[in-house]
This record gives sequence, structure tokens and C-alpha cells, in this order.
Amino acid sequence: MTDTTRSFLNEQQITIRNSARWMASEIIAPTAAGRDLKSAWPHTELQSLAELGFLDMLVPEAYGGAGASVLDFCLAQHEFAAIDAGLATILHVHNFTALCIAEHGTEAQKQRYLPAMVSGKSIGAFLLTEPHAGFDTAALRTTTTHSTAPNSSFRTAAKRALASRSPSPTKPRASVARLRSSPIRRCPVMPSLASRANSVSTLRTRRRSR
Repeated sequence: MTDTTRSFLNEQQITIRNSARWMASEIIAPTAAGRDLKSAWPHTELQSLAELGFLDMLVPEAYGGAGASVLDFCLAQHEFAAIDAGLATILHVHNFTALCIAEHGTEAQKQRYLPAMVSGKSIGAFLLTEPHAGFDTAALRTTTTHSTAPNSSFRTAAKRALASRSPSPTKPRASVARLRSSPIRRCPVMPSLASRANSVSTLRTRRRSR
């Protein structure tokens, strides 16, 4: 069968896809089933994703991110979702939360939140569901409008109870979870193909030496 990949993807996109595919099979897959059984938060896996730039794909370079396209992100996401749908969901929500802040946040909000999201110290999330709607976003009833009240940008027009699927208040939830590891030394791999190749090669060598 003829490989038609290069007819549709450029070199950077192929590199992103292949790097994500390797990471999904070598780093994420070995722990996926165990984490599911224990309802464990993927601390180590998210740290590795941050180191290789997968947590900041949609963050502009001006704020330390990759400034990649949505297509670039989807190529990587496809590889992660094939191995671990739960972790892929965290990755998806995190990246698009960062994108929303980058595109619609104030400059102060961008400076406050994006660097920590790029490094993986903070994981982005958003509230989506309501008891009557489940995940049907078209059925949501809570709305907001701009407010003139002091120290407030928005006013909630109708408050609704929000459902939480967290099995225990003592377990980390996506909206408040923070990685408990030491500060991550980030490798800026997304803008540079050479850096990405070197980072993946280094990670492979490190795993073989264990």
C-alpha cells in the first residue's frame, strides 16, 4: 500500500504526529490501564507532555507556547486518544482552555494563567454540564452578561447547579488539579523540528537506560 501521508501533511505535521505516536505507545500506554483501575491522575504523563510541548500547542509563542495550528493539535490528539481517551480529554480541554484565554482574556489574565499552563504547573478546565442537560451544550441555561459592578466583568443571569463526576473530594479534579512535581524544565520543541527530534531521542535513551 502506498503511503500518501506526504501528499496531505507537511514535514512539521508529520514530525508532530510521529512524536505523539511514539509518546503514546512508549510513555502513556504502559500506565493507562492501571491509572483507569485506580482512578489515578496522570501526574508523570502530563509532566512528559509538558516537556515535549504538547500542553502548549495552541498557546501563542509570545506567551511561551508553540503557536501551532488546530490541525497540528488534532494530529497529536488522535495518537493520544487511540491509547488513552481519558488523558486525551485532559489534553484537549487544557489546550482549548488555554486558547480561549489567549484569544479572549485580558492581558493580565494571559500573563497570569498561560505561563503556568505552558509549563504544566496548572491544568486548564471548564465547567460544561448542568443536571438537566448532561453534555448537550445547546440545552445549557446559565448565561452571563457584562456587568458594571466594581471588580466584576460578568454577571451571572441564572445560576444552575453544576454536576460533578468527581468520585471523591479528596481526589484531584481537572478544574483545580496541579501537578505535584518540581518545576518542569520545558523543551521548546513545537517551533523547532530539530529540538523535537532531539527531545524525543533523549527521552528514548533515558527510558532504555533505566
